[in-house]
Amino acid sequence: EVAFGRGQHMPRGYASVLATLRSLAKGNLASTTVSVVIRTPARNGLASVTDAGAAAAAAFVVTVAAVLAADEAYNGQFAQLARKIGGLACTSLVGGFVKWSASTVATKEDDEIEPAGDNDMAMARRTAPEETSVAACICEPHAGLANDVRTITVVVSPEASQLRALAGSQTNAADEGRIAQASLDRFATAAARSVTTSPLLTHRVEKVVPARLHAVESCVARGDFEGLARLACAESNQVAAICSDTAPPLYFMSDVTRRVVAIVERYNHHVGRTAAAYTSAPLSASVTVLVKGAADEAAMLARLLHAFPAMPSSGRTLLAPRLESAKAEADADVMSLPFVRGLGVTEKLSALGIKALGDLASLTPPPESPNAVVWPDSVYGIVVGGVGAGAHAEDIGASDVSEPTLKEG
Repeated sequence: EVAFGRGQHMPRGYASVLATLRSLAKGNLASTTVSVVIRTPARNGLASVTDAGAAAAAAFVVTVAAVLAADEAYNGQFAQLARKIGGLACTSLVGGFVKWSASTVATKEDDEIEPAGDNDMAMARRTAPEETSVAACICEPHAGLANDVRTITVVVSPEASQLRALAGSQTNAADEGRIAQASLDRFATAAARSVTTSPLLTHRVEKVVPARLHAVESCVARGDFEGLARLACAESNQVAAICSDTAPPLYFMSDVTRRVVAIVERYNHHVGRTAAAYTSAPLSASVTVLVKGAADEAAMLARLLHAFPAMPSSGRTLLAPRLESAKAEADADVMSLPFVRGLGVTEKLSALGIKALGDLASLTPPPESPNAVVWPDSVYGIVVGGVGAGAHAEDIGASDVSEPTLKEG
């Protein structure tokens, strides 16, 4: 049995993937229940529908493969299976810097094998892989770059984006799949409008993307964070420009998103280098800042907390232990979750002199913006993270079906 929570039917695409995994099996799935639970669902604003769907698909493929003791018939097969469920899922399967590209017919030596009948499939390949990567190398990685890159994600209110995928307060499980699919359909319609009405998109596909993708790979191979950061900002800006170039125009950047961009640009000017980057995309309720190293991470975290503090009157908590049940956390209203979450946040906030929500009001404006205006209670939260290690199965012992069977990095 494969359970999808609260009596939901197996979504489209999962059945054929399950059949393939069974054909590769050395074990038996007959008496096993796999529960796919996402800790950061689109419903509570912490991820887009596509993000949540990608995580679910990656969790499903990796967990079922582990239970069945299934091995790939060729390098990258599991990523291709995840791709059959959803596009971004193939990138969730591997860690580090990942390139999502169309697969091509190749020899065994190339590690880019495309099985017969899957001509429309795409493969996710790790750009800077660990030695045990299940995907083929694109270039030689620069040691340590993925470990040095930190992320700070500002979770914006779902209402901030016209292309936001979903429904804010909708909590009826029976409606979630319908809401998500309807939202994705609306986004697909909007994307189709860009294809037919935006000359900038045509230019991007034909002229910009190939060269920019090569530049990204080169930066990762050299460990050139500043070059990578400039490219990330350029990509984010160009996607926004294409949306604006569409007829009728599409807007997804909110006032909060634009202010985050301004904070990053001013900080870079202040320190005299490209120390931070920003990236945001349609269908997302967040904007992510990328930095390299602890010093720039602390500086950017302080600036973002100063600009977008949560006030004690909001009823939020600054920090809280992670809920033991993934299902409980997934079902929780975002306002009941801690304002700051993520990797080592207690120590990072303590280093900034922040131990309680009220301490955010005492943060001083950054030197490059001494008169910066504070926007209290204007964001859902801030999540601190890094470059993930990819999805992997983890044996958690006997568990209720509401508990997760996968830990995703």
